Amino acid sequence: MRAEQRKKRVLLDECMPQDSRLALDAHHVETARYAGLSDTDDGDLLRAMPGRFDVLITADRALPLQQNISGRPFAVVVVRTPHNLLEELLPLAPKILLAVAEAVPGEVRLVA
Repeated sequence: MRAEQRKKRVLLDECMPQDSRLALDAHHVETARYAGLSDTDDGDLLRAMPGRFDVLITADRALPLQQNISGRPFAVVVVRTPHNLLEELLPLAPKILLAVAEAVPGEVRLVA
């Protein structure tokens, strides 16, 4: 595995189906609940990420509009599905994995 393709530390936002982490095992995925970040507002969640996580995966389409991601030491991947159900997310797993692998700090990537 090349250096740029190393496993990234990924935080799976609380709004994502928690079992979707199993389809993303090419990276170190931790749920917000497991990380002690459940019921945390977006600002506090983003402040807790540096040093702990490289990428946040969320279904919260408003997060990049309400929070400035530019300049932060992590990336955000926003997943768009009609109902945010596991059955809808699983087919997107390859695209999500690619977005995580290619994500650079301070950017937002959309997966649909």
